[in-house]
Amino acid sequence: MADTNANVDCVTRFGHCDGHTDCTFIDGNKLMTCGVDSEVRVWPVDDTDADDDQSDSYAVEDIAYAIVANLIQCHVFGTQSTEFFIACDSNAVKSYSVSDGENERTVCRFTTNATHLDISSDGQLLAASAADFTLKLIDLENKDQKTFDGHSAPVLSVALDPKRQYLASAACDGTVRVWNTDNQNCVHFWSDCWPKSNDFENSKTLGRICWEPISGQWIAVPRMDRIDVYRRDTWDLMSTFRHDRLTQISIVTYSADGNYLAVGTGDGVVMIWDSKGAADAEPIAKFFHNKSLRITSLKWNPKSAKQLCFCDISGQFSVLNVQNLVAKSADNRLALSQEVVNDMFADLSDDDFGADEDLTDGANLKTRTVSLDLPKVEYNPKFKQTIEDRRERAVDDTGAADEDNMNAEEDNEFDIGAIKSRYESQIFGETGDPHGSQSRAEGRPHSRQSGGQPVVDVKDDDTAADEEPPEPLPIRQEPFQSGSTPIHFEQRFMVWNSVGIVRCYNTDADNSVDVEFHDQTYHHSIHLPNVQNYTVADLSSEALVLATNGTDESATCGKLFCMLFNIWDATKEWQIEMNAGEYIESVATGAGFVAVATDRRFVRILTTGGIQTNIISIAGRVVCMAAFERLLMIIYHSAGGVPEEQSLAMYVLRIEHKPIAKHPVPNPVPVALSPKCEVSWAGFTDEGTPCVADLDGIIRIYNTGVGNTWVPIASTKDHAKGKSDNFFVIGLSEIQNQIRCIFCKGTRFPATVPKPSVTLLPLQMPLCEMFTSKGKHEEEHIRSQLLSSLLKRLSKDGFDVDSNLEECNKTAINSLIKLFAMALGADRESLAVEISHLMPNKRAVEGAIKFAERQKRRTLAQKLAEIAEQKLAEELNQLSDEDVEVIDETSEMPSKLRIRSIEDRQTANEFQLKPKPMRKGSAVAEEQESESDSESIVNTNAIETAEDIYSDDNSNSNSVSLKPKAVSITREQSRGNPFKVTQNTRNKRKKGGESSDEDDGDGDDTCDGQAFRNYYKHMKQIIRDDNSDVEDEEEVITIAKDRFRELDRTERQGWASGGGPRAQPKKQRKGKADKTDPKTITNKENASNKKITNFFTKN
Repeated sequence: MADTNANVDCVTRFGHCDGHTDCTFIDGNKLMTCGVDSEVRVWPVDDTDADDDQSDSYAVEDIAYAIVANLIQCHVFGTQSTEFFIACDSNAVKSYSVSDGENERTVCRFTTNATHLDISSDGQLLAASAADFTLKLIDLENKDQKTFDGHSAPVLSVALDPKRQYLASAACDGTVRVWNTDNQNCVHFWSDCWPKSNDFENSKTLGRICWEPISGQWIAVPRMDRIDVYRRDTWDLMSTFRHDRLTQISIVTYSADGNYLAVGTGDGVVMIWDSKGAADAEPIAKFFHNKSLRITSLKWNPKSAKQLCFCDISGQFSVLNVQNLVAKSADNRLALSQEVVNDMFADLSDDDFGADEDLTDGANLKTRTVSLDLPKVEYNPKFKQTIEDRRERAVDDTGAADEDNMNAEEDNEFDIGAIKSRYESQIFGETGDPHGSQSRAEGRPHSRQSGGQPVVDVKDDDTAADEEPPEPLPIRQEPFQSGSTPIHFEQRFMVWNSVGIVRCYNTDADNSVDVEFHDQTYHHSIHLPNVQNYTVADLSSEALVLATNGTDESATCGKLFCMLFNIWDATKEWQIEMNAGEYIESVATGAGFVAVATDRRFVRILTTGGIQTNIISIAGRVVCMAAFERLLMIIYHSAGGVPEEQSLAMYVLRIEHKPIAKHPVPNPVPVALSPKCEVSWAGFTDEGTPCVADLDGIIRIYNTGVGNTWVPIASTKDHAKGKSDNFFVIGLSEIQNQIRCIFCKGTRFPATVPKPSVTLLPLQMPLCEMFTSKGKHEEEHIRSQLLSSLLKRLSKDGFDVDSNLEECNKTAINSLIKLFAMALGADRESLAVEISHLMPNKRAVEGAIKFAERQKRRTLAQKLAEIAEQKLAEELNQLSDEDVEVIDETSEMPSKLRIRSIEDRQTANEFQLKPKPMRKGSAVAEEQESESDSESIVNTNAIETAEDIYSDDNSNSNSVSLKPKAVSITREQSRGNPFKVTQNTRNKRKKGGESSDEDDGDGDDTCDGQAFRNYYKHMKQIIRDDNSDVEDEEEVITIAKDRFRELDRTERQGWASGGGPRAQPKKQRKGKADKTDPKTITNKENASNKKITNFFTKN
């Protein structure tokens, strides 16, 4: 049966061009509309014969999404006039004069377009919402503004409490929040009110909420198929309005007197209910749009409860005149018609009313106003009858109930006899009824229990106001896949990572999954029909994994689907089902394994072929998982968390499909997040470091080289232009110093069409004063240290990163030298000494010494010389420690030698070497005397000079690009790490050339610590004399080490005893005996042709 209008007359006019249109009443006779044509028009309401051209039109130069009028003349921004306000696409809220559309002023600004407005009844406060997830409350008199943050999507609407205590808002994230206007905290929220969306234009609802305008005791919240009415302060559900025809409810609004509730939908339906009537009552009036167009605005006439206006998406507006409404006064009194009064007292005689009044007089009856004080209706959600219906059945104070009357009464009907007996005294002004007077004094009858069911105890307004708002709840983040967009999007990314992109299309025309690889030569694109409604996915170089998470109501358990790449089997796909009632929440696939996290708090481990090899229980609900080669990261809820926070923990496990004794992070580690934030992305860097990004844009890595701590390495918000702009993280590389992400203007998630472009952001730690040169150099030094720690770990694991490590160390020294020069420029020598202690080796300190000598700071140079001695001793100790470690690992080494190596290492700190003294006749000293005392050292040239001092190649590059070494790999090798090298190249490279496998077997590349220190102390000057062109201390140590290796075991033992060879006494001067020893006198030629022998091998 076709829908028919009921009790309404409709007058429709063309207002604006197609698009979102809004309206508001100026007064009871005029209506104002706005639309996407950048015009505001004023229309007469009652003149139905008026042409469209007869309306007043104001050009506002911006697309207007919402409009409100200030009906009270007040002092607004320095003028005394009546204003109207519009929410514009120019990211602002503007005001204009109602009379002529002039006096344009900007009330407030957002970072994206404003979406909705609401104004207080006195015209003093204006509430505005925007697509940048925020809303503002503006005092129009003193221009004060308050900003409310908390939504995770564009805000759809805002509603101001008549008492100014609360501010309600609805957003595209499906939530309705109530804010305290004083402290700007969220006191309550409702979730899953409507389907989520990522933009105001794409939302299926406008989410227009409304407060009861008289007392603000109720707030009406539209859901897709019903309207829920909640009580103020307690936020208890009091009643629900439904209708079979309501499926896309978008707008709900109260009439000016609060007696009627109007509803507008997305398919052109308008219905009106009695707000004080029963919840299951039929609507008073119904209207159905002839084209089923979306209702974009719905407003009551402030002067009449029988008239309201609505706009549709086509730009038209219509005026609805509601018929057969029972008029009600503003104080909630029911105005009875003449016929009802006659029926009520038809069976009464004149003696019943007294001699003073004659009700039979027709003139008296027509002119008399009869009203009854009826209490406001409240609802109990546990049963359909109203509370007041049950309260009326209380006959006397003793609690006796009249069962006959209870069975006879029906919902929404008045018992005339009961009205006579109860309100007779009120009609004639008598006060003889104590129960009636008591009811009037208290405002409502006493609360009673009826029918064995509890009645809601209605609290007084003062009591409710005194109660403290409930404490905010902890954040409980739902499971998600890193690199994915929300499930409710019709077109979404299921995953976007370093391998490829998985898209999902869930529309009426297409339900499929597309897979695109970044390297098309590795595998072609894949198109799969999404028959099983897969919602979770992960992609690796070995497999594509899809899973269902129980969103399909017909599913009884979760299903896992896997497609393998580059295998020779004919069957490349397999599928497995979870146990009954167990649903999948997250998946991850790495090198040779697939991990599945379920709602039973299980993590199931399978091979890529589908063999189950392990099952793990975690201590909380999973948040997300990520995989990198053989590593699996699991983030889950570890505890309840404090209010507005969440407590997360992380595992990092090594998956080998067999018992593993050592995992990278075997014990739970708390996940560091910004305050009140959720995880937006989690995974591994390209080098295998665990990494987490939160909603504040802070990216942290879990660094095991600096005490197993979370280190913030970047803040993407620093690169955003607007507050609502975000970066959708895809991956990052520590060596290449870049973050791969997608820029999202005014939203958190990118659109699928057109394909977004990838943006590269640099890694930059959020240190203080990053706008200064000092802050930049400090950040560069810290980041270089972190990278150096990573490269050393990769080098131990067999990766070819020697060139990257050398470049990283050079960058770190560059930063310290620049800081050193800046400290001297500021005449802070003590700070320069501190910086010198941070330098990694003696060579860098010598560069600082030369720079200090150039600036004629002799005292500082002497202190730096002492630091250089310490650095040299540390380097020698480090060399000896490395040799001892190698000796300890040699199976052929006798136990006595092993014990001696430990003793030598314990006494290593007692040995120190003095650095090479500076010659007065050197080129440095001559350059010092030629420079003037007035030369400034804080300019750029001074810093560049510092680089020239310690740099061998005099390179002066301010920025070093850290890139991994290019490795040519085959398709079969591409599954592994591109930095991996073969076993034959893992031997340590020496500056004199790489030794062959035969050399490693015949000789030992180690030096006994104490023996070498004694040998070097005696032979240092001899080596300098034999190699006059060698000035660097490190080269001297290298030559000494090469010569020391040529000694046999007996000679080494002699040096270890504190003297030298057997024939050399301790008293002998340094190097005298060695000059005559043919085994210790060498030159460059025989040094290059040296042969390393194993001193542990018996002759």
